[in-house]
Formats: sequence, structure tokens, C-alpha cells
Amino acid sequence: MGLTSGMGLDFAAAYDALNADDHDYRFYAGLADEVGAGRVLDLGCGTGTLARLLASRGRTAVGIDPDPEMLRVARGKPGAEQVDWRLGRSDLADDDSADFAVMAGHVAQVFRTGEEESTRDVLAFRDAAELVRSVEEAGFAVERRYGFWDRSPLTDGSREIVLVVR
Repeated sequence: MGLTSGMGLDFAAAYDALNADDHDYRFYAGLADEVGAGRVLDLGCGTGTLARLLASRGRTAVGIDPDPEMLRVARGKPGAEQVDWRLGRSDLADDDSADFAVMAGHVAQVFRTGEEESTRDVLAFRDAAELVRSVEEAGFAVERRYGFWDRSPLTDGSREIVLVVR
């Protein structure tokens, strides 16, 4: 793990070690296989683990993230040359550029219309009803809801909220 100027943890460099579980990446890669995706978009790609995994399976992959430090780490990993890395937000995705798009892990939790980011130190998660409402308001239809990456049903006691939308 790297340190930033001796001042503290380099979060981007440490991200993968802090989030070593890959259940979500395997879930999304399997889902891309199921739908026969050829062109994929990883929105909020972070350090690029999923985008590189999808690209390694012969897909055209675009990874977009608003954090330049996350992309710095992503670009330095093996297989990074297979991904089109873009600094920014969803408006950098080309129209009709993907037949499979994903916001892995908890990326959807950080998109809050009308709210401003003031700190990265506090995480506040929305519940399933709020997530469903926000994706439907954005024009998507929820096809499946899971409570974990093993496709178990979504219940009030679920550890995760996994939505598959179209």
C-alpha cells in the first residue's frame, strides 16, 4: 500500500487490498457472458479490476471514473492496455457504445441527483426502494433483484442490494 506524501493512506493504491473480495466481479462477468455482451462499459470503474476482467474475455471495454487517482492505478495494472480508460462521468460514454453497462459494487450509491459531495470519509447507503426508484426515474426497468452476488433473493436482511436493470 502506498502513502500519499507521507501524509496518509493512498486510497486509490490501497483500494484493491481493502476490497479483496471478488464475488461482485465474478457475478458481473457471468452476467455479461449470459447476455453475450461484446461491448462493455464499466461506469465508476475505480481501479479497473472488472473492466480488465471483461476485456480479457475478448470484449471491447471502456472504463470511466471521475477520480484521476483511481484511473492512475487502473492504467498501471497488467492488461490495462486492453481498456479505453476515460476520466469523467457517464456523459463520456458514446451513444450506443455498449451492449452491457455496469456500475459494480456500490457505485450506484454515490450517484445522488442534486446533492454535492463534501467528504469521502462518510458513506451513507440508500435502501432497495430508493435505488429502484432512482434507476426507474432514469428510464431503466428493474429485471431482477438479488440479496447477494450468489443470486440469493433480496430480503430485508440481505447483505447486498444487487439490481439487474435494462
